[in-house]
Amino acid sequence: MTSKERAELKGLAMNLEPVFQIGKSSVTPEMTHAVEECFNNNELIKLNVLKNCDDDVHEAQGALYVYDGTVRMMQPDTKISNGMAWSLFHDRFFFSDSLYHAVFAYDYDVQSGCISGRRVLFGVQNGLPDGYSLTGTSVDGT
Repeated sequence: MTSKERAELKGLAMNLEPVFQIGKSSVTPEMTHAVEECFNNNELIKLNVLKNCDDDVHEAQGALYVYDGTVRMMQPDTKISNGMAWSLFHDRFFFSDSLYHAVFAYDYDVQSGCISGRRVLFGVQNGLPDGYSLTGTSVDGT
């Protein structure tokens, strides 16, 4: 997403009323499911984090989703995504997460769009993983 696209979405969100409030009980699995359902019916939604929320709202939290007509969570507990890529034969999916200081590899099923078998492809000791450049050469032994 470009900074221009992000600014446009923020502008659109300014006119929305929050459809969910995150309070003392934090984000529950039930709330996550409700938010996913809401995304299936709306292009953009707004959430409100109340002051009594025990979570550190400044700590990055996220999840990796696929949208194929419905929203499905593929990988919970992500932090800051900084790149996604597929292998030459589309049987592997790569995902970098800056706060985990790692690039992860997954098995990828083209038919279902599902990922499985998460493993650390490599860790980054000095610096943060950010983006990709792939060649036709295998990087994970396949």
